[in-house]
Amino acid sequence: RRVLFRSQLTLRHDRVTAVLGIPIDPAQQTRFLRSLGLDPVQESPASSTYAVPTWRVDLKREVDLIEEIARL
Repeated sequence: RRVLFRSQLTLRHDRVTAVLGIPIDPAQQTRFLRSLGLDPVQESPASSTYAVPTWRVDLKREVDLIEEIARL
């Protein structure tokens, strides 16, 4: 099955901590987002960029990714 990707979103790891008020390891952030069908396309110590599948029309901004991390 071929997966189509609509866009890419960048997640700053320190922003997750700032918004949620608790530290979450960047590797754990990636595991959470991968479990939702997002594929990392670029990673650095400070941020990761994810390809967003076409069926995830609700993911448009960095804060949407943070919300998904908080939910999981």
